[in-house]
Amino acid sequence: MLVMEYAQRDNLRSFLENAKPSELSWEAKTYLLWDIIRGLKVIHKVGYVHKDLHSKNILCFERAGTLTAKITDLGLSSQPGTFKPQGIIPFMAPEYLNSCLYTTSSDIYSFGIIMAELSIENPFFWDHEYNIALILKISNGLRPELASSTPQPYVNLCKLCTDADPEKRPTAQEIYETLTNWLSDKSTFKIKDKI
Repeated sequence: MLVMEYAQRDNLRSFLENAKPSELSWEAKTYLLWDIIRGLKVIHKVGYVHKDLHSKNILCFERAGTLTAKITDLGLSSQPGTFKPQGIIPFMAPEYLNSCLYTTSSDIYSFGIIMAELSIENPFFWDHEYNIALILKISNGLRPELASSTPQPYVNLCKLCTDADPEKRPTAQEIYETLTNWLSDKSTFKIKDKI
């Protein structure tokens, strides 16, 4: 028998489709990202990469009116440096699409794509077939557009996470510290909540 925690708010994709506007403030989105990066930081610290990080593998929970998120589906996870292509194309890092080499930086790219999905509150690349043409577009720099209301620090971090050069991407620890700072000093983040 397996005893599992019940995710009242389903996965992140479903949450975004059904959320009330009050649940989609920039502060609320940042707390969800903080939960996600905290989990990814643990995965990386023990020497593994997730390899399939996307919005349907993030579960959303609600306790006493507080939303939290947890990473799930570690079935593809392994130690960095593996070569087997797997995952959902829009969330796959360009270097992985080109060489099938997966590292912690590849997970960070996926995290950046989750940031983009939270910004626009919808799936992206929905109008593209998941095929070699999309792989080539991502390899040549195609990234999701962020909502025009996205705060500049959020835009900057998302761009860093999805940089074509994996060496320029921050680590999970660095992102965790950045998000912690945003949440402790909201004037630094200049949260622009939805009207």
